[in-house]
Amino acid sequence: VACLAVADGAASNLRVGTCDTAVPPYILIAEDLSLSGFEPQLWVELYKKLSDEVSEGTDSELKLLVGTTAPTIQLMPLADLKAAVISNQLDIAFCGLELTADAVFLYDHSASFHERVLQGIILNNGRDVS
Repeated sequence: VACLAVADGAASNLRVGTCDTAVPPYILIAEDLSLSGFEPQLWVELYKKLSDEVSEGTDSELKLLVGTTAPTIQLMPLADLKAAVISNQLDIAFCGLELTADAVFLYDHSASFHERVLQGIILNNGRDVS
């Protein structure tokens, strides 16, 4: 059985993006383009958990994908962000916890997201007017 070790500090091969416009309090972008806010903080915690769980497993391909150092988050316009997810140019994207009629069908919103967020979606002739 072949075993592949991932060195500490190995860069993640996950492709992560967020919108290039601040969406307070979810995404805040400083002048130096550093990110803060709820979603970047959530991503840091999720990556830590993912990295810890993958490091304990035996799937070498997954270990190479996740790495031991969080990936750089790419900033891009929302329309490009959506297109990048759809075309598999990004693995993960976040931008203000968007929940629209289109997003419900395009993205995987976990059950816990739907259970905890109080938000309604109203359709008017197929257009989201929430």
